[in-house]
Amino acid sequence: MPIADQKRLYFVYVILYLLVAAGLFYVQSLVGSSGASQSARLFRAASGAFGISFAGFLMIDRYVWRLPLFRLIAGIKTPVLHGRWEGTLHSSYSEHKLAHPVVIEIRQTLHRTSLRYYDENAITHSRLVGFSTFEPEGSIVLLCVYYNQPIVTNQASLQAHSGVMELYFDDDGEIMNGVYYNNQSWLRESEQ
Repeated sequence: MPIADQKRLYFVYVILYLLVAAGLFYVQSLVGSSGASQSARLFRAASGAFGISFAGFLMIDRYVWRLPLFRLIAGIKTPVLHGRWEGTLHSSYSEHKLAHPVVIEIRQTLHRTSLRYYDENAITHSRLVGFSTFEPEGSIVLLCVYYNQPIVTNQASLQAHSGVMELYFDDDGEIMNGVYYNNQSWLRESEQ
């Protein structure tokens, strides 16, 4: 998540907390807290607001930040790419002749992104994921360091390996293209 998004959201979280605390304090004053002092009511409002605000923080982090109106008001720039992407992969291993069906699942909260990649031979999971944008077009790029674990074990050419993916999204976040690099050929050379 960009630093600017983090700073804006800390402000939103503080405002949320203060509004909840003020609301609880006000309700206590209306109900009449059986002779409790003002400082005791303030303490109860502040501690109660913490739990409610934390629940609000979790809702914002997991769901609310994706809503266009909230993104506009809070000025959030982090792209929303959460979801399941299905397509084909043309690998240099087959000289780009074969189309391998693949699925990429991106799980995303405002503060964390993870990626899983599935094909007929392996399952890949992210170790590190980050976003970048290309200027001046503003195209979104997801960069991912990954670990690939083969599920087909009867082929010597399929080995566990690490690599890097660059996934490019169109301006609407509807179309994904990308490239990947891995150290699989280095592993084969070192074993000989």
